[in-house]
Amino acid sequence: MKTNMITLNDDFSKAYVSASFMKKARVYGSREYAMLKEFRAENPNVIVAVRKSTSGNTGSLSYENMELYIKTRPEAEELLKEFHRVREESVIQRNRHLYVKNWFVAMFPNYKEAELFQKKAKATDSSKITPMPEKKPA
Repeated sequence: MKTNMITLNDDFSKAYVSASFMKKARVYGSREYAMLKEFRAENPNVIVAVRKSTSGNTGSLSYENMELYIKTRPEAEELLKEFHRVREESVIQRNRHLYVKNWFVAMFPNYKEAELFQKKAKATDSSKITPMPEKKPA
């Protein structure tokens, strides 16, 4: 398991450990505690940091958002068929969403530009404000 590993960066100024390793290292007398104590004694000038997780960080790239983006394209019908086919293929993958996301990013490498444009448009769009209905006198 990699939970008991301390990894150094290229210039040996920073060491990275997993969150689970650091959690175990907080327990006095544990194996991880001893490893970290020994590492810090041998390398007093090295900063120890917890490695950030990169999995599951899909942001706003949900299936629904992918489909909404595809519908804005001129060839939307064909692309939607392809999108649904890729979603069906993803069933046998270990990480289904990542499989579909990788296909989407490969097909639409500039999708983030449209996303930024949409965010700016939403911030300035007042058309979503619906007026209150007038009450009829009784």
